[in-house]
Amino acid sequence: MIFATFAFFLVTLAIGLSKIAFDGQTAQGLIFMLVGTLAYWAGSALKIALGASEARPRKVGFAIAGACTAAGAIMTVLAEVSFDAYGQEMHGIAWVLAGLIAGLLGTKPRPAPRG
Repeated sequence: MIFATFAFFLVTLAIGLSKIAFDGQTAQGLIFMLVGTLAYWAGSALKIALGASEARPRKVGFAIAGACTAAGAIMTVLAEVSFDAYGQEMHGIAWVLAGLIAGLLGTKPRPAPRG
């Protein structure tokens, strides 16, 4: 679903840039945008791994998904990234989970090339 991908990246960019421009939190804004990208990649890798027919691509997909998720979660904790969602203060790890979901929804499973 291209809508999930577009909406996720649009909101990620809007929140990250607003943190930089209005809150004066340059590091947190940049980390928020980076973490959004990493989380989307993690969800995409997870979707591809779940659809893989062979063990090696499945293992690599799970490894990429785990590494990107862990890196995003660690960065949000260390930088104390948070965002406001309808008046509720949310930790940056919630955005990592949103990115995982967007990556799962926004990635089409493709058959592995045969050669």
